[in-house]
Amino acid sequence: MNTAINLASDRARLNRGFTLIELIIVIVILGILAVTAVPKFIDISSDAEAGVLKNIAGQLKSANDLIYAKSVITGQNNKERDNDSTDEVTGVTVGGTFIATVYGTPWLYSGAAVKNIIDIDILDEGFNDQNKSCEYNGDFCFMIFNSSSAPTVLGLSFSPGAASVIYPKSRSVSDNCYAYHIFDRTDNTAWTGSVTTGC
Repeated sequence: MNTAINLASDRARLNRGFTLIELIIVIVILGILAVTAVPKFIDISSDAEAGVLKNIAGQLKSANDLIYAKSVITGQNNKERDNDSTDEVTGVTVGGTFIATVYGTPWLYSGAAVKNIIDIDILDEGFNDQNKSCEYNGDFCFMIFNSSSAPTVLGLSFSPGAASVIYPKSRSVSDNCYAYHIFDRTDNTAWTGSVTTGC
């Protein structure tokens, strides 16, 4: 008989569920986990945006190297660009597309010129406005910084030719989240890179 009472007592203990204190402890633990996990997900989106811009900079560098090599082969690497943007004397044809060049490097004077060398969805946003936000349904905006404004705005040291900047939608160049292609007049070369400190 004692055994039957003990079994009934054990069943009652098993069927009673969790106490309020046990539930509160579980909720607190889940809250702590959520607070530590959410910032990591936010950082992932910033890292992804920075990674895409670094990829674009890599594509610009590869395209620049390919076009420069073709310019050397065709003898276009020592030619200055005429101010007439329709002048096809200085440039090379790559994959059936004419690429305007300055001393053998791509002359990236517009978003359309960038589209000629890399596959990108881009909107041309004009000149020298570091605070203009990219309000585009596509992926990126393009802006030229020329003359003496480029080194100051971009924080990069070069003798101004022009700086072509590609930045993501809902951002501006002043956010420090962009890829760039610069034509440096010091030695008539181009260099590419990205600034991702603000992504």
